[in-house]
Amino acid sequence: VDDNTGSDKVCGLDVTSDKGKTILKAREVKKNQFSQADAFQDFSFTFNTEENLKDVEFRVFYFSNSRAKLTVDYIKLEKDSDGDGLSDVEEITGIYGYKTDAHDRDSDDDGLDDFREYWWLCNPNNWDTNGDHISDGDSVNKRMTYPFREEDLRGRDIDGDYLPDMAEIYDVKTDPKTFSTDGDPYGDGQEYFRINMPSIGSADHPLVAAYPILAAQCTDITVIPKAEITTATGKSIQKAWSITTETSDSTTHTHQVGGSVNAGIGSGDNDAKFGVSVTVSYSYSRSDTTTTTFSKTKSGFTQEDWSTATTINTDDAAKLKFTMKIKNSGTAPAEEITPNINIKLGDKIIATVTSPITINSLGIGDSSKDFVVGGDGEITASLDELKSIDCGTPLTIEAFQIDAKVKKWDGERKEWVLTGTDYSTYMNEINAVCANMVFDSGDGEYREYKVFAGSRNYDPGITLEDALRLTIGIERRGDGVYFGGYNIDNWRIEVSPEEAFNAAKRLAERNEDLLNLKLKPGWTIVIRPSGTLPKIHWAEYTEDMKGVVASVTDDRGLKKVVAHVKIGGTFKDIEMTDDDKDTIYQFRGDNIIEESSDAYVLAEDTEDKSTTSKIRKSALPKPPIEKGTYVICNKFSGKCVEAENDDPNIRANVRQWEYMKDHMDREQWIVEPIGRTGYYKIYRIVKVGEETCQLCLEAVEEGGVVNVVQAKCSNNDRQKWKIEPIPGEEGYFKVINKANG
Repeated sequence: VDDNTGSDKVCGLDVTSDKGKTILKAREVKKNQFSQADAFQDFSFTFNTEENLKDVEFRVFYFSNSRAKLTVDYIKLEKDSDGDGLSDVEEITGIYGYKTDAHDRDSDDDGLDDFREYWWLCNPNNWDTNGDHISDGDSVNKRMTYPFREEDLRGRDIDGDYLPDMAEIYDVKTDPKTFSTDGDPYGDGQEYFRINMPSIGSADHPLVAAYPILAAQCTDITVIPKAEITTATGKSIQKAWSITTETSDSTTHTHQVGGSVNAGIGSGDNDAKFGVSVTVSYSYSRSDTTTTTFSKTKSGFTQEDWSTATTINTDDAAKLKFTMKIKNSGTAPAEEITPNINIKLGDKIIATVTSPITINSLGIGDSSKDFVVGGDGEITASLDELKSIDCGTPLTIEAFQIDAKVKKWDGERKEWVLTGTDYSTYMNEINAVCANMVFDSGDGEYREYKVFAGSRNYDPGITLEDALRLTIGIERRGDGVYFGGYNIDNWRIEVSPEEAFNAAKRLAERNEDLLNLKLKPGWTIVIRPSGTLPKIHWAEYTEDMKGVVASVTDDRGLKKVVAHVKIGGTFKDIEMTDDDKDTIYQFRGDNIIEESSDAYVLAEDTEDKSTTSKIRKSALPKPPIEKGTYVICNKFSGKCVEAENDDPNIRANVRQWEYMKDHMDREQWIVEPIGRTGYYKIYRIVKVGEETCQLCLEAVEEGGVVNVVQAKCSNNDRQKWKIEPIPGEEGYFKVINKANG
């Protein structure tokens, strides 16, 4: 190069020349320019260079000593003409091992930029580094196979997952020090290149955990009444009937517990113009997966029929049998599956069962054979529960614990082997580093994912947009933003815990794109459209007309249920509650409610949608006998029911005896309806001194033998009797005890 001196002169720089050449450029430095000796001064030298390397600044520091000499071994030229991430001088000099074209971002035209070739341990001048006849670009971009030579991986893959460290950090965003970044059983290299992997669908990326979602589904319910069920409409049923069901995957149940805010999903512009608007709410979410069953009954009862239904024991009205199967709607196969299942009406568990069979294997999307639970009669339902199920109140089938084993590829044996490790071991690892993503389109399209969101030692800053691209997909079109193929304008995004909502709220308040929300482990994001109206399956007055009972459900959570009723000539709005979370809301008061056609139950959900339903009067059938004094005689023997004595302090035996004049007092019984329950108390009034006492018929069990005695009336179920006419035999009845049937 030219030997130039002087502060005003410019030297030409030939960047292609050999190393070791000297560039001389002098500039006078005066000592009085500095406040102290040995200070530094920053000078800029401009070189006129060949081709596109024009006016490259070179900044150095000089000691203030006169005649100070500075030797610089290397001048870095920062210009990147082709935009591949490598400076021109790095490409021209081949400092990283290969000289490449500084004006072509992909020197070998294999689809992989020159800089990325270094990350993937590839030769940027060879389209097929490892000679497998697949281009380096296709190997990486289409995730077809390893692009590098195995010997080049040595020392450059700390965790042994077959992804080069630099590729993990800068390209894939996986943790270079963890074999499986997302915590599932498969290594990052296995997942990225799909080598020796089961089919795991959309979870085949090392940042999306692969795991089975084993959901229990109900296909049929058989109802076996424990006694005849009768109605005021003239219908009755005593034989078993079936309820066929339609089952759909249900989103994780959420209940809004905090505020909500409108947020923008951006169009990608930098001017904060949003493509669509969504509502973000802080909601409590359960992480378990459930299915919801909607019923179609063959009972022949309408809602009006059920409103007047009664049976001997309303607390134990029927036995239930469920025909079920297990479906794997997750992203990994499972082996040797034993499910434990909760069957729930609302949030109330009506049965907990373990599958009577072990399921050998379920691939993704596969279902097991049907199996029956409750066949031995251990599942029962009250009359209200039965009424709700038969009227279509959804049942929730929750697989709360499923034991399932994992298969992994054995590289030495070249086959899949059952490890004996339960998937719960991996789920602990997955949940510790992943955020939960749930997409529920509302029309049956339901998908659930766990996306890596950072660990204690590694956080690549995964955003909501990153998670969407890795799972359901995101697309910006002229008419809006689409998630998973659905336009999400005016949809809802429900987040938890509160930390997640606060982070989303801050973005919304700054008019920033919600897609920039950085996820954290343990967060849950539920994406779905606005819900439907609440559904009131039935609503009726209580038997004593002092309360209202209704079965109410909603797919987004209920804010309030109110009874609008007339009391003392004035309409009042009274809040109803569901204390045991079985979807049956009620209130009970001290005052008689006046029946009115203007009375109704109102249900409002967390999205402020509401619906109403008229309240039906729960009238009982016409009683088989009116209140009065009767002699109760047996048809076969012709003998009467008689108390052996009148002592109120003992349980006197009740026997059959001939009707005799001098026995009449002990053979005549008052039969009186108990409110509107359908039951009667049967009693005598005896005089004890100056006072009278009521003595009731009571069923007792001693030593396994059931007997009938006379005892002081106490309003317990052993003293309540159902009286049912016997068809075709006028004047004869069955008398059935409520406590034991």
